Amino acid sequence: MKRVYKFLLIVAVLLAILLLFYQIYNLFNPVVRTQLVTKGTIEEVVSADAMIIRDEAVLLKQSDVIVSSVAQDGSRVSKGEKIADLYSGSVSPEVQTKLREVNEKLKDLTELSNRAGADSSNSLDTMLKNYASDIIKATHQGKGDSLYKIRSGIEDVINRKIASDSGSADSVINALRSEQANLESQVSGEKKEVYAERAGLYFSIFDGYEEKISLESLETLTPSGMDELKKSTPDKNKYDATMKVADGYNWYVAVSVDEGKLPTLKGKQERALPLDIRFPRFGNETYSVDIVRISEPEDGKVVVVCRGHDYSNAVYYNRFLDADVVLNSYTGLKFFKDAVKIVNDKTGVYTVKNDSVAKFKEIEVLVTDKGYCVAKEDNTKQNALLLYDEVIMTRNSISDGDVVR
Repeated sequence: MKRVYKFLLIVAVLLAILLLFYQIYNLFNPVVRTQLVTKGTIEEVVSADAMIIRDEAVLLKQSDVIVSSVAQDGSRVSKGEKIADLYSGSVSPEVQTKLREVNEKLKDLTELSNRAGADSSNSLDTMLKNYASDIIKATHQGKGDSLYKIRSGIEDVINRKIASDSGSADSVINALRSEQANLESQVSGEKKEVYAERAGLYFSIFDGYEEKISLESLETLTPSGMDELKKSTPDKNKYDATMKVADGYNWYVAVSVDEGKLPTLKGKQERALPLDIRFPRFGNETYSVDIVRISEPEDGKVVVVCRGHDYSNAVYYNRFLDADVVLNSYTGLKFFKDAVKIVNDKTGVYTVKNDSVAKFKEIEVLVTDKGYCVAKEDNTKQNALLLYDEVIMTRNSISDGDVVR
């Protein structure tokens, strides 16, 4: 038994000696982790409720008639161009019912195809997975309003997935148009041709907000007014026949953001700097918009009205959207912020020189966020941090000239 104790004691002593040597070795030869410096961007983003405001001319809103569009939804039309045929008069109930059904299917399928045009099956699957996570969070937090928004978002993604995954969408549309033409040949009533009164983008699709949300609201919209409009539910199917032409160049978006962002927003407005806005449901594309007006604060919120020019299905086929507002964007040399050190009141990083020696380089930090740092790139400065430099990340003390490998 004594031999066992003696053996265990010897093993313990040997382990202690080995540990001591290991610590001494690390003291003089610190183990370092490194990272290559790359170019990158960090954005200051706030999530916001967005409302689309368009310059739209309503050409027709009428019941007891049947409209057959000549122009396709979303297509550009010139002033005076024929856009549709309007039928009224002697139409048998059966033909009238079938024709309306066909027109409604065409309208829905065309709108869905246009909105899903840029979607990929993978991106839509990712959106559904994200919504599943959001449901769990909202349930635990007891946020009923969030659950309603999530449900609406899921329904929209499922519809877009059906259109995106279907390879026969065009053939279905063509079949419906053929049926439409056959039914129209059976109409013996009056036929009226409709022409565009202005140039722009043609739509036979209404959302019911065309007269509730107009350019006049740009100067008067408030946070509470925007909330009231969002809660209202106009009847988008009130009329059998609807047509409108929208300005195809200018569109406006109103976003409701926290009052605390006012200094940044007013600073951009005063310097005529644009904002970038992204609609997450429609991908990662950003739209550069100019700030037109900032409302007075109300209950901690302000409405920022912006003007955009780039065409987007998100803008022309939707009214209320979730938006990401990019307040600032910083591009430069990107690396983990753990590498940043303060040495003699100077901010910088240690890099590996000649594959073994530590070299301190002073940097100008632009922003840090989520574990990353973006520093200003300036290749004209002596001893400047350069792209693909190897920066050192270690908690151990380190000095210029230390051998790190």
